[in-house]
Amino acid sequence: MKINKEQLQVYAVTDRKSVNKKRYATLIDAVEAAIKGGATIVQLREKELSEDAFLAEAKEIKKLTGRYGIPLIINDNVALAKACHADGVHLGQGDMQVEEARAILGDAAIIGVSAHNVEEALLAEKQGADYLGSGSAFVTTTKQDVTALPLKTLREICRAVQIPVVAIGGVSAENINQLVGCDVAGVAVVSAIFAQDEIETATKKLTAQVKDMLAKTETFDALYQKLMPLLQGKKGVLFDMDGTLIDSMPMWRTLDVEYIGRYGIHPDMEFHHQVATMTLIQAANFIKEQFDIPKTSEEIFNDFQNMVIEEYRNTIPLKPYARELVKWMKRDGYKVAVATANEIHLSEMVLERTGLMADVDTIVSCTMAGASKESPAVYELACANMRITPVECVIFEDSLRAMYTAKKAGFVTVAVYDDVAKDSWEEICRITDEQVVLE
Repeated sequence: MKINKEQLQVYAVTDRKSVNKKRYATLIDAVEAAIKGGATIVQLREKELSEDAFLAEAKEIKKLTGRYGIPLIINDNVALAKACHADGVHLGQGDMQVEEARAILGDAAIIGVSAHNVEEALLAEKQGADYLGSGSAFVTTTKQDVTALPLKTLREICRAVQIPVVAIGGVSAENINQLVGCDVAGVAVVSAIFAQDEIETATKKLTAQVKDMLAKTETFDALYQKLMPLLQGKKGVLFDMDGTLIDSMPMWRTLDVEYIGRYGIHPDMEFHHQVATMTLIQAANFIKEQFDIPKTSEEIFNDFQNMVIEEYRNTIPLKPYARELVKWMKRDGYKVAVATANEIHLSEMVLERTGLMADVDTIVSCTMAGASKESPAVYELACANMRITPVECVIFEDSLRAMYTAKKAGFVTVAVYDDVAKDSWEEICRITDEQVVLE
């Protein structure tokens, strides 16, 4: 029996110490719950059992996995894998060599190998391994003396070999989406399954997340490969915020309408056109002049500000693949900057909420630069903060005005589509170096 990528998507690695004994009387019960939840392969890793007890349990679990038609892998112990008729064995770097294990288990056996760098991965593949387990992908409580493998290294391993790679170590429901773009076939998990009170429910959730991660990886890979030619020789990337990294434009388009709607006022399209290009203070003054609202212009402006802060702090989402794009740029060694025409504290709120603040080296605003994006000053300030030159930087922007400025200043540009700029998208595409639609 040989392995395929689909069988490695949700790789359940047992740990009887983690199992809730009140909920699951035996490890076999826990394993069956994991399989019912979507586990596609099971590894029996029980280091504290006697050889006889391990063999007896392995035989029972083999009957179980056989009924469900999924592979059973034994950790480390080749002789026991043969004795219980398991489908294969997983070998660490200090265990038996692949060729020797193959001679004992036969050509049909699945042999996995732990690999922590490209050299180990290539050697294991050359020796005949069927799949690799690479990590620790994240900090893990299972092994106290192991540090996390950089995700960039994990991706390099995946791309260096032809056999599938499973990410192992610290993978959980909270961090699995960080594996988007790594090109792994699946994840190997211990606590995220066997330490959960409801193993079947937890595994179902994990299975859905794995499938989502794999689907996103396919799309993200195409996006990243499209950008690679522009990134050659560059040292930094600069992102606009509103309309590029975050989908805030719908909020800005409806802010004033929502506000006056609180007073039972429903404006016509002319109102929309009039306030579309106004600043918040201009809109506040205009609304006070046009409508019978029992507040001063200053109070209306303050209300606007509070509404905006509430949205940025709690609601406004990242655009699709923005998270993955920023994180992969950072992991690939590029300096990352944000240059916004908005107030800088609003950008900071979103970046903190979405977990991207740690990936951004500098945030600059037009206010800090002393000029709007009609001038390249804000871009030049960001480059100075990153200690790179403009020719070493790629700019991601969504507006035609900003694109003209960046191109005139000699920057390489990537246009990011946003609905608010749809009427100028054709012209944007004409002048930019590359364009992407994040959806």
